[in-house]
Amino acid sequence: MADHKFNIQLSSQIGAVGASSTLLSNLQQMAQDSGAIQPFFAGQLSSLNQLYRTIANQGESVWLDVQDGQTGLPLKVVVNGNSSLVVGSGFLPDGLNVIQNGTTSTTDFQDFGFGYVNLVLNNQNSDVEVIQLSTSILQYAGGGLPTFDLQTGLQDLINNINDRVKDFLSLMIDGAFGDEETESVAEAQQTTEENVTDSAQQASAEEQMITPTEGEEVAADFGFGVAEAANLALEIGVWVIELVFQIISKSITNYVRVYNATGQEIEFSLCLMRQNTAALAAPELPNNPVYIPAMGTPAWTPAAIIGDNPLFFVDFAFVNTDSLSGVGYVLKAQPNGDFPGFNVLVNIPITGSNQLYLQLQRDDDCADFWTQHHQGSDALTLQVTSGSYTLSIATNQSSGESDSPIDGSRGFNYQHLILLTQTQ
Repeated sequence: MADHKFNIQLSSQIGAVGASSTLLSNLQQMAQDSGAIQPFFAGQLSSLNQLYRTIANQGESVWLDVQDGQTGLPLKVVVNGNSSLVVGSGFLPDGLNVIQNGTTSTTDFQDFGFGYVNLVLNNQNSDVEVIQLSTSILQYAGGGLPTFDLQTGLQDLINNINDRVKDFLSLMIDGAFGDEETESVAEAQQTTEENVTDSAQQASAEEQMITPTEGEEVAADFGFGVAEAANLALEIGVWVIELVFQIISKSITNYVRVYNATGQEIEFSLCLMRQNTAALAAPELPNNPVYIPAMGTPAWTPAAIIGDNPLFFVDFAFVNTDSLSGVGYVLKAQPNGDFPGFNVLVNIPITGSNQLYLQLQRDDDCADFWTQHHQGSDALTLQVTSGSYTLSIATNQSSGESDSPIDGSRGFNYQHLILLTQTQ
């Protein structure tokens, strides 16, 4: 075991995307156009699926070493057509001091940097879209490395960290594509948890040589911190949800994305799931919140890459656990400042049309809210306004089969886009 330890703490619950005026306008149009929903989800999820398949089929050789033209730092990149998966890292403002000065012991970890995994889409006739799928906190523990510099030392360390994350991603993808399908949500979640743990262990490295400065080498250990299993898929990033879908076979699947295009941080939670509904990736019940940052809050991906006005989102995935039952749930956001909070109800019955209900006012009694509103509206889009806030929802269809946004297979595949906006 080395006297210098680096930890990659997989941490993010929230995705982000550069919020260009074009993107915001497109989201507002999609929130009123059900026909745009499936192509929107497919544009991202199928691209990610193809990248995963490229990694699973071709292995180590598909990863390219690239230098970021904006930051000058090393990247690991996989390219498939007009899309790419990018692994990058960087230093916090005080990161150099943490490494040069060291910590009190090899168990006293302090934050020195950040990591990110991005999906980059080179869309035809539009700007390049950078979507932050996952982030991590980089930590150091051990004796100081006073000669560590921001030339040789930084480049070498970032390259080592990116290598570890690249190996972790590849192992996770290999595990998901190699597992047999199951109809059990519990088995799918357990398999994913085991894949995360096993991949993190295999991607770790002991006594790895690093170069703090030109002509000097020291041994260091690299490891991973893994989120609690109860929130595993959501905790380590939205990219994991698609891997869970690879190993589960269900009759109804529902993919949900919630965007916060306001100046308020939103405390958001899943407050009710109907019997025989299961969340492949969502905050643990009851009412375990996630916090969606206000638009423009800095993302971990450098502003030179993602822009200086990020838009944040959270993804959910639901399935039915009984072929004779549908999917139903209520989402909730707490009030904050002049934001009144909201409730969103989605009811996907096994027969008949799907039902939606929106309310720009928080109701904590979600069981009663379901009873009152589960036969809401079979419209494909809904919108409500309160003060300066507008809450919109759009779905691809109200009943029947459609193409999966992940792999194009036919089934009862439903997607919901939820958008919260604010007029200034």
